[in-house]
Amino acid sequence: MHDAGSNPWQGAFIALLIGAAGVLLAVVSTRSTSSEDAALTSARAQRSGGHDVDALAGLLACSRDNPRACRCADEGEQVAVDLGLYREAWAAVEHAQCDEGPRHLGARAEALVANDRTAEGVLAADAALARDPGEPHACYARAWAMSSGGSPSQALSFADRAVAAGRGLPALLLAGMLRFRSGDIQGARQAFDDAAKIAPSNARVVYDVALVAQNQGRYREAREGYLKALSIDPKMVDARYNLAVLTHAAGADDEARHHLDALAAIAPGDPRIAGLRAMLAQK
Repeated sequence: MHDAGSNPWQGAFIALLIGAAGVLLAVVSTRSTSSEDAALTSARAQRSGGHDVDALAGLLACSRDNPRACRCADEGEQVAVDLGLYREAWAAVEHAQCDEGPRHLGARAEALVANDRTAEGVLAADAALARDPGEPHACYARAWAMSSGGSPSQALSFADRAVAAGRGLPALLLAGMLRFRSGDIQGARQAFDDAAKIAPSNARVVYDVALVAQNQGRYREAREGYLKALSIDPKMVDARYNLAVLTHAAGADDEARHHLDALAAIAPGDPRIAGLRAMLAQK
């Protein structure tokens, strides 16, 4: 009986297997990287053409098919949050097998906060910021968490950091709304105008620009802005409500009633409807 440990042919055979496995892994890795590159290139082309939903579908498929396609996962999370599709944002990163670098931690933090898992999101954001204080997704996640947690001044600080770091539209909108709520209307206007340069056809951007116009007494701009927002998103209840208030204040009660009826049709349970009815019933 031969000693397996002393068999030179067996050792050579094992070495051959290890070498072949290494080559196979290298081929698989190359193919995976190539596939991820193709998915990212396609998604970015679709986004530049205004087809964000199609881009997101491709990025989600890429991250689902290859859990190590971390760039697809992180970019998919970003697109999903930008679109307000929070379940899809979490789906993009949930099963990703990525290293715990600041970019991926920031993406996870954003997805967690978006899905009301705020405590987990804050922990992930803090871990990302400990490694990179300017990680844009982590800054935005922190701002988002604080804005809903009753810390508006700290939220604004992180939102401004996210804007400076290049987080883009969501950070600008959050920074603008935080300024609006604090009474800094001019600062809010600047943030929303900057957002409009990025996404002039985004319903939320158009709405926020109109909101500032209404606050500043620019009736025509506010009315046209709300109407434009509704042409993009016919179910935007806040735009419909504000139009009813705006037109009533201008004495156009027939139009105000039209907007009230439209609001009741799309959101019959909206608690503001009763107040609008009472307001329009006054002589």
